[in-house]
Amino acid sequence: MVASRLGGKRVGILGNEDVNHPLFSIEVKARAKFAALKWMQQCERNATTPKIPLLVVHLHNTRHSDNLCVMRQRDLEDLLGRIEKPCN
Repeated sequence: MVASRLGGKRVGILGNEDVNHPLFSIEVKARAKFAALKWMQQCERNATTPKIPLLVVHLHNTRHSDNLCVMRQRDLEDLLGRIEKPCN
């Protein structure tokens, strides 16, 4: 479902990416619980229209360029739709 929605191809080979995509190397994880969900919900409550909620997680003693960024798939799909449209 992820591959289809994002315009990629499911490959799911052990030790390789789960979804082949022209822009991203996508790894998919399915979980019953996710620790950052409450953080994302806070991010969404604080976001004002038309801003896109983006959760950035920084781990102590790591470079800020290694931060993790989390967003809803629907927001990513919207952004990809904007990017992948042909330019005239």
